[in-house]
Amino acid sequence: MSRDDRREHLAAQIAQIRLDPALTTYVVRGASLSSATVTRITLERDLTATVVADVLAHAERISEKEFLPYDPSYQLASNQVIADDVAEVPAIAELLAVVDRDDVATDAGGDPVIAMVHRVEGAGEASVTVLRLTGAGIATKRARGVRALLGQGGVFTEIDAEILYYEPRFDALVSGGDLIVSTITLLSRKLEAPERARARAREVFSTATERIAIRGADELADAVASDPAMIAKMMAVSRLLEHDPDYAELLTTDRLVPFLRANPHIDIDIVGEGDAAQLVYDPAPQKRYRIVKALADDYLSSQLTGRDYEAGSKQRL
Repeated sequence: MSRDDRREHLAAQIAQIRLDPALTTYVVRGASLSSATVTRITLERDLTATVVADVLAHAERISEKEFLPYDPSYQLASNQVIADDVAEVPAIAELLAVVDRDDVATDAGGDPVIAMVHRVEGAGEASVTVLRLTGAGIATKRARGVRALLGQGGVFTEIDAEILYYEPRFDALVSGGDLIVSTITLLSRKLEAPERARARAREVFSTATERIAIRGADELADAVASDPAMIAKMMAVSRLLEHDPDYAELLTTDRLVPFLRANPHIDIDIVGEGDAAQLVYDPAPQKRYRIVKALADDYLSSQLTGRDYEAGSKQRL
């Protein structure tokens, strides 16, 4: 499904839900999403109507944004969101598999709440699910020394019970098979997606260096799959390869060696001559990123001033 199709699908879901909305709310308790217990809670009528309105308003705002594929190197603008396949995020996929069942028990308290889930269903099989994974009441306890008081007729009694907080702010939305978020770090950290980014970085590195001789290539491949900055750079290389198929033809030892020798300020060492020439990976902090920057074509010269630059963000003219 294309990005435009995903947006249109969400908009259609919202229209169907508005015809006959019904809300179910769940709390998620435990130490982590992968080992949590999911139970159902019931909200009183007025609060139910408020939550439904909040969820649909949030979904409509999402449907008006630009949908982008997951890439840990993206810096999202306010009008952009990431639309990922929910199956690629096991922590959420497993949680929703429980929510989909008919036998979810009523909540009886227990472990700290680490997430709240609101599912709004409508006509046909239309549904939108939102998750709150941060904020008030999410794996937090009442501040030390602060007592919650309930007043009735001027008499205040301490509330010696768990308090759940509702906020009209949601961290993730699920519609169909799409998981939609507006914060990259939510996917790469809290939702346990870094392994996928690491695997993708290693795959891109392998493709990009297929015809480049590098001394220390295995060590660099390990660094590429573990260093967040290198992972982000590999995602930039991935976009280059995707949008410009001819770019891969330029990544060869024969092209890089003359370029690096003509630009010694880049400071990538070369050993050997002719067919035996190799780029040398240096893991020292001041040099470890230089080969991956070269793969991303980050070293540029200005035709206007004749000056050389390092530029990590470029738009081809």
